Amino acid sequence: MAELGTSELKIQMVGATDKGLVRERNEDCIKLIPEYGIAILADGMGGHLAGDVASSMAVEVIAEELLKEIEVGVQSPVFTQEKLVRSLSKANKSIRLVAKSKPECHGMGATVAVCVVSDQVLVSHLGDSRVYQFADGELSLLTEDHTLAQEYLKQGMLNEDEARTWAGRNLLMKGLGIESTVDPDIKIGPVKKNYLYLLCSDGLTDVVSDERISQTLGAATENLEDTVNRLIELAIDNGGPDNISVILIRALTQN
Repeated sequence: MAELGTSELKIQMVGATDKGLVRERNEDCIKLIPEYGIAILADGMGGHLAGDVASSMAVEVIAEELLKEIEVGVQSPVFTQEKLVRSLSKANKSIRLVAKSKPECHGMGATVAVCVVSDQVLVSHLGDSRVYQFADGELSLLTEDHTLAQEYLKQGMLNEDEARTWAGRNLLMKGLGIESTVDPDIKIGPVKKNYLYLLCSDGLTDVVSDERISQTLGAATENLEDTVNRLIELAIDNGGPDNISVILIRALTQN
């Protein structure tokens, strides 16, 4: 069983969300819990107002489930893959229950990305919200989109340029609220001083290239808020067709 402790945790964590230039409302939602190194991002989908409901439920239920096992006064809780899967499963069940009981929420769901940073990084996701690592000047994608376009790319039916512009690129294979059970991808890796972690919705990655994201992270100063805002500005400068959410985490502890 892989475990993730928060001993001697020292990080910076900043996030922001914007509705962009086209959408009437923001159906993204983010949750930051820096004292425990937890960041959660969800991108909602569904009918009238349902996307808002799904994304808000996702981040709140996951946060509640992760935090409720922390004993009062404990400074170094241990997070496991099993705890994270349970939190995502609880969010999935909660979203499906509301979708069934409220007609206006029928068919709602959400993508989600969760990142817990301490002496290691624990990443989990469902859908096409992403988590990147920027280390030693290189940007690495820690997640793989759960989309039909990604499946076609893996099968050689589309190349990378085609997958990026294909009309069905956002058709989801996994997400919260889609199926009765969830099977999230989970990854654990090392953390070193000054490693940066980026969580973002597809409102950023659909219109801003990985190369441009890497350049922006490479120019990051001590004030991460400036970098978060710059990434959102880049998406807006490219038309801002979707809601845009960005979370940045910087490790300050050398392991």
